[in-house]
Amino acid sequence: MSNGQRAQVSLAIALAPDPELLILDDPTLGLDTIVRRDFLESMIQIIHRSGRTILMTSHILNDVDRVADRIGIMVGGVLRVDCPTDHFKDSIRRVIIEFDGQPPFPPELRGLVSSRTVRNQLELIVVGYGEEQRLTIESLSARSVEVFEMNLEDALVEYTRGPRRSLPSFDIQPAEEPTKESVHA
Repeated sequence: MSNGQRAQVSLAIALAPDPELLILDDPTLGLDTIVRRDFLESMIQIIHRSGRTILMTSHILNDVDRVADRIGIMVGGVLRVDCPTDHFKDSIRRVIIEFDGQPPFPPELRGLVSSRTVRNQLELIVVGYGEEQRLTIESLSARSVEVFEMNLEDALVEYTRGPRRSLPSFDIQPAEEPTKESVHA
């Protein structure tokens, strides 16, 4: 059998005893694009039809973004994020601040994850970007400020990259009661 056929058979065997919780470790690893998408669609159908919860680990973040309604992120062995996937993506912003000359040292900013200087630009990654951060950045007298949303992969990379340091607290929504129609990654 091909890898895709083995994955489908493995999923069928795992579902045979009708579990309420299914734990999958990188289930799409090694599958080609079409088979991987079919496998994920099968997972989504199973969840909606049978009301199961699937806990899935994966390094393929496009797969996670496609199927997961909640995400957990561990950094240095510590669970740093446990929230709805969309909330995580919506909470992290890339802010590009352009100056006429050399950028200043990054300002003290609540939620600042990282900063980089490239030529006359200061790039900030901020958790919970809002009015307070906007006002602080405006006080820098920049030529322009652009705020960008990020996809799940970029948000995760920016949140976890660099030396293991104290990450800013992540504004996690109150824990929801898990539903039977959910996928966690």
